[in-house]
Amino acid sequence: MGALLYPVLSAALYYLGCRAQITAWLWSRYPPRLDRFMLCAACSGTWFGFALAAGLGYPLKIPFAGLTGAAWYTPFIVGGVTLWTTPLLAVVHIKALEVLEGKGDKP
Repeated sequence: MGALLYPVLSAALYYLGCRAQITAWLWSRYPPRLDRFMLCAACSGTWFGFALAAGLGYPLKIPFAGLTGAAWYTPFIVGGVTLWTTPLLAVVHIKALEVLEGKGDKP
């Protein structure tokens, strides 16, 4: 369950914190350095994954790829994995939005 939960939630947080219209009131007020950081899916995705594993996974003992959720090292492993999965899921999300808008190639 955690092997899908952490990457998907990390990608969702990246989208919401980056350029979602519903959170425009938030990201439009970012200082320039934070804005550059949030636009980097790998950078912010790593920290989102770490925070999710530490904030949700540790107290709720949500496992990740065979690792126990209550281990001290699990947030670091999740952060390393979301370093790669957040940009990949962000691209899939962007392509899906383009297809829905009629701007992209249909599969």
